[in-house]
Amino acid sequence: MIFYLYIQGVFLHTNGLKKVYPLPACLETNLKTLRLYGFTGNKDELFAIKVLLKSTPVLEAIWIFSNPYGFDSDEGSDRLHRLYMKIVRFPRASVDCELYFE
Repeated sequence: MIFYLYIQGVFLHTNGLKKVYPLPACLETNLKTLRLYGFTGNKDELFAIKVLLKSTPVLEAIWIFSNPYGFDSDEGSDRLHRLYMKIVRFPRASVDCELYFE
C-alpha cells in the first residue's frame, strides 16, 4: 500500500518518510473517519497509522482493508492478527477511536 495524504499543502508519503511535522491542523479538529485500503503491514504503513492515531483527537473510527492477496493463507491470517494486535496497542489521541480490520 502506498499512502498519500495531501491536505493544505502537506504531503505525506510513507515510503521512506520518517518525520511528519507539521501535520495539518484539520487532522486535529475534523478527521473523524479514516479508511485505508490495500494494507500489507509493512513498516511504512505501520508508521503512518501510528502517526495518524497519535495526531487525531476527534478520530472515531479507522478502517483498515488488507490486501486480499497478502493474507489469504493460514500464515497470512496469523500475520494479519499479529499486526492487528500491534496496531491496537499504538497510543491514540482519541480514546473513543474504534479500530476495524477487514
